[in-house]
Amino acid sequence: MRNPLKRHSSTEPKPTLRERAASLKATAGRVMSGAKPDPKAVPDVPDARAFAVEQAALIDLSALSIMQLGVLFERFDAASNAWSAELHLPYADEREAAFRINTAAGDVLEREQERVAEIRDRIAAEIARRQPTGPQDADTQLETLIRHELMCNGDLRDPAIRARIEVAWGSAPAHDATAENVEPSGNLHAIGREFDAAHEAWRRAVEANQEPSRRHLAYLEAAKARGGLSNADIRAAEALPGVSEASETEERAFEAAGELSLTILKLPARTLGDLAAQARAVIPHVWASGSYEEDGAPDADENIDKEAVRSLIESCCAAAAVDWRGSTGTHAPNHRARQIPPASNFLPSPDFEAMSMRTLDTLREHAVVLSLISHGLASQPRSKSDDGEHSNEAGTFAVQLAEALGFIVDGCVNEARRRRPDDVSDREIRIKTLALATLDNGDAAETRAFACDVLALLKA
Repeated sequence: MRNPLKRHSSTEPKPTLRERAASLKATAGRVMSGAKPDPKAVPDVPDARAFAVEQAALIDLSALSIMQLGVLFERFDAASNAWSAELHLPYADEREAAFRINTAAGDVLEREQERVAEIRDRIAAEIARRQPTGPQDADTQLETLIRHELMCNGDLRDPAIRARIEVAWGSAPAHDATAENVEPSGNLHAIGREFDAAHEAWRRAVEANQEPSRRHLAYLEAAKARGGLSNADIRAAEALPGVSEASETEERAFEAAGELSLTILKLPARTLGDLAAQARAVIPHVWASGSYEEDGAPDADENIDKEAVRSLIESCCAAAAVDWRGSTGTHAPNHRARQIPPASNFLPSPDFEAMSMRTLDTLREHAVVLSLISHGLASQPRSKSDDGEHSNEAGTFAVQLAEALGFIVDGCVNEARRRRPDDVSDREIRIKTLALATLDNGDAAETRAFACDVLALLKA
């Protein structure tokens, strides 16, 4: 499988008929004249590919651990990307048309890039066939396979990858049947979903009871103003249309959500999803009037105890990529999204929020490729001072350009992370935008949150 940067070549204009005819004529001339290619010449792409496969097959990976293989995968992928960026530089590309034509140096580079990419793919295949011996191995294996699949195919539709994600991150592991007060069939994740439905039903009941409660209270206040409450007044207030029914509905809904929440809190949390379910289960016991959202408004005066609990709840839910309702479709209201990096003075800062998902991802891809090229230019000898110790003006320009493009990439990724599109196509593009940035970051919680987004998309 080829390097992802090279996949863009399929979008370049094809040679014109005149150019193809000239090439065929030159080839025919060599054949008719009996001229034979120089045996020392760099072979064409098919031979270079065969050379890459042959070289990769010589490497013995059997003695390496999954962790070591994961690191090597990253290193060989970085090397492949570096060679791909070099192929676009003038010394490797003698193009006069819109498509790339290798120089002799470019042929050498492309041959090496093929070899490194093939070794990277072999490493991925070796990681896939291994049996993890612990959670760290399992995470490294799955993260590498996700990254490789996205590199090669641009999506995660492969059933084997989807099954691995589902097993690793999609559901809670079976509970230990010998654990105290834990049923063997207990599934905190499933009970959490049941609680979310009961919690929503309770919130609807609270909202439906607001108007009857106001009428009930107004009647009692009026009775007080007339000279005091009597038992007859209290019975009359309870008999107002809809008052008793709404109150009883809210009480039953609260009891249902409360019982489920107590069950959840007794079960051991073993995944991020379990932890988020337990965090949500606390809400009815602290905000018994259903005012979680209202109390968290910017102008609300929430007491310090509730603030502390709220912070814990939202941190747990954010780590599992859900909000306080258990929904993956929106962010929690008070969850602080990552700040977009400050705009570089070197390049104008784009209006990321105004862009479509497709444009945002295209801008990210352009910025990544240009940044790689800029880094390549900055590392060349001609970009260094005479003593080779520092960058000259040209090298400084290339470095600043690469850094500015890095800000653009970060801005695109952060904007994609902030969004929660409903359209399936936009959701797929968002996953693609976040994928490599999330896995490159190496944060386990962030990777699992990303995996939850992937699972939600696959089930859509």
